[in-house]
Amino acid sequence: MEISFAFPQVFLIGFILFPAIIILFFVHHFSQKKNIFIFTEAQLIDKITLSKIGFKKFFLYFLDFLIIIVLFLALGRPQYPISLPVSGYAVGIIIDISGSMMATDFFPSRIAVAKDAAKVFINKLKGNFEACLVTFNNNVFVNQSLTSSREDLLLALAQVDANYGGTAIGDAIMTTLAVLEGSNMPHKVIVLLTDGENNYGIDPIIAAQRAKDKKIPIYCIGMGTSTGTYIPGIPYPVRIDEGTLREIARLTGGEYYWGNSSANLEKIYQKLAEKVGKVKKNQDISSLFAGFALLLIIIKIMINTLFVRSIEI
Repeated sequence: MEISFAFPQVFLIGFILFPAIIILFFVHHFSQKKNIFIFTEAQLIDKITLSKIGFKKFFLYFLDFLIIIVLFLALGRPQYPISLPVSGYAVGIIIDISGSMMATDFFPSRIAVAKDAAKVFINKLKGNFEACLVTFNNNVFVNQSLTSSREDLLLALAQVDANYGGTAIGDAIMTTLAVLEGSNMPHKVIVLLTDGENNYGIDPIIAAQRAKDKKIPIYCIGMGTSTGTYIPGIPYPVRIDEGTLREIARLTGGEYYWGNSSANLEKIYQKLAEKVGKVKKNQDISSLFAGFALLLIIIKIMINTLFVRSIEI
């Protein structure tokens, strides 16, 4: 559970007060224990064994400690993130078309599999949306400007193909941000697929910082196998720069996914089609903690009543 707290400062107060509370409990317990032997008749002492008193008292003290902890948690205003559908959203779909996307370690090729998966994504988009399609190698191309037409998006996607060239991830992000500026949708998001490392243009982390400033999350998909692949003309295997993609996702509030097979890539796009039309908001759940504390208090009162009755018998 990804629980956060609106007022974590309250735990500092608890950290200071809790040792004092523990000391007071133990002082109270031992003073009561002493009074039992001073003021209780001998016949009653035989009836109330020390172990019987000790176990029940310590259990009641345990409940007291638990109640205090839960109440402090409630005072910290715990928040639980929930996903809520937005009234409208704009999606920037970015696909790498650099030379490495011609590799055949995905059948029939990386670019063909990427296009098939992106097609699933477009068809699965729900609600009120706009989307654009941007591709890149060492240059960036806006294949389809913002549109709410699936047909236009699919037609533009069908015409995409990989070509020789480098990988300008940062430039692709910056271009997509500029396109998304033309949307009036309240929620905007970018879905980026690449199989390599940035070697042209602006640093992707700088571009991600711009996206963060605009509150646009970037969901990154790294396409490729763990061993990488050889491309004609390159004497070493081309691998995904997972570190950079993870940082882009972390910085912008998105997520990183590794697409290591055709089936896995399709599942990732299906999952993202569900996510992009929703936004995470923190729901205050302090009332649940307060309710649990109240339940513990009721349990303590019931146990305490039964304890007193057992002494009287």
